[in-house]
Parts: sequence; C-alpha cells; structure tokens
Amino acid sequence: ANLDKVELTPTAAVLPGQADSQFKVVVSDAISGAGAKVLDAGGKRFCNEMASSKERVDAMAKSKGPFRMVIKAKQAQAVQWLVDFYTQRKVMKKYSSASELASEMRVQASVIESALEGGDALYVAVVTSALYTCAGGLTTGSDGKVLNSTGQPIEGLFAAGEATSAPFQKLWSVSGIPLLYSICSGR
Repeated sequence: ANLDKVELTPTAAVLPGQADSQFKVVVSDAISGAGAKVLDAGGKRFCNEMASSKERVDAMAKSKGPFRMVIKAKQAQAVQWLVDFYTQRKVMKKYSSASELASEMRVQASVIESALEGGDALYVAVVTSALYTCAGGLTTGSDGKVLNSTGQPIEGLFAAGEATSAPFQKLWSVSGIPLLYSICSGR
C-alpha cells in the first residue's frame, strides 16, 4: 500500500449545515499567504499557517476544533476575488468585528483580537483536515508506459490519470497540482 503517499489538507471547509458530510471544499492556501490565521475552538492560534500541510494537520490533531481560518478584511484585499468567491458560495462568512465572531464562538473578543492582532471586519471559514489526494500508483515514463521496479518500461502496458503515481511527489499536494496533473495525464 502507498499510504505514505496519502496527503491530507488542513483547509477543507465545513459547509454550513453539512458538518457530517464527506464532501468538502478546499480553501486555497492563498488565503493563508495573504495573512489568514487558523484559530482553535478557544479562539487561539495553534500553528504556523505557512507551515507544510502535514505540520498543520498534525497541529490540528493535537488541538481542539472546530477550527476557523480567519482573515482580516484589510489583508483579504490581496485576494479579494478569492474571498468573494468563497463568501458568495457560503464557504466563508463575513463578520463585522472580532466581537461578532467571538459571540458566535462563545469566547472573549480579546482572545480573538490578540490572535489576529486586531479585529475589524473579518472573513471566516470553518475548516478541518481531510483527505486531499494520493500520489501513489503505477510509475510511468513520459510516454505513459508503465515502468517496472528497476525503471524499465513494461512493453504494451500503459497507464494514465489517477492510476499513476505523481511524478513530483514533494510538490504533489501544493494547491492545484493534482488538478493540473489530472489534465496533463488524461484523467
């Protein structure tokens, strides 16, 4: 089994009214890159939002959810089109202040303000870790021929799409790579 090739994402959005649904929407790491913070159930930061997916997922496993990815409106301007996309689809919700979010979370507003270094208007997505992709599978050459364990082509045997292993496993779970690979490999 290639369980070492399974990747989890720490930014799978829990959609309103669908907490138990297996379907999740992955929130782009561009939101984190623009300055979003991930808060635990107590309204505190518990991880480095720019750390690898694995480090953030591991931190979530050691912390108490529900988790919220929170970006201040001023920071969101850098990725406003993306925030608007998620907000229109109810993946993210806009709050007028940290106090409004704190009231919903049943924590002190000062805790959230401290975690965010301020607390004006906010955009928030409830997030969890979830299966994102698996980079395991049959290894192929650039021509789609399946390779044996020594890297030699197996004549007459071809593979494409999700049946194949990711050629760039270190980069595989970077946002968008699985989709691009699917397009490139024919899935």
